[in-house]
Amino acid sequence: MRIFVIITLLLSLGIFNSCQKKFEEPNDSSPASPTEFKAKINGVPFIAVITGAAIREDSVISIAAESNDRQMIVLAVKDSGVHVYTLAMKSVFNFGGYTDATSIAFYSNEGINPGDSGGTLAITSLDRVKKLISGTFYFKAFHQDNRTQRTITEGVFHNISY
Repeated sequence: MRIFVIITLLLSLGIFNSCQKKFEEPNDSSPASPTEFKAKINGVPFIAVITGAAIREDSVISIAAESNDRQMIVLAVKDSGVHVYTLAMKSVFNFGGYTDATSIAFYSNEGINPGDSGGTLAITSLDRVKKLISGTFYFKAFHQDNRTQRTITEGVFHNISY
């Protein structure tokens, strides 16, 4: 299972090579609904400066975001369209990942005891014509080696291109 998570995270990082979007200051020609990706990590704001999303041929939705200080959040689920997905401990296909500024990775599908990890991802809009995805998320993420946890709350992404 850990191999699948690592491979998916690496594939998600590839999103940044193919569909990076840097946020720009709004101006008069800005779209009515700008791109955004934000959350709180243990209560501290996370605001993305680079975002990307992909819907792969094998029906996987991957969304990734990176902050100025190189923290990263990655979400990956088996595509069921607009839907509320469970990010359960021990899940192979649906998970969230968080990497802190020192490159320590935490996952929503790892843990030792119930409550160590898990959460939800709600895809609220999936526009396959304009290729934009929006939604909300929260999850607890666990680092197996040092047995620590991060709580990601108030997660929102809006109009992420894929």
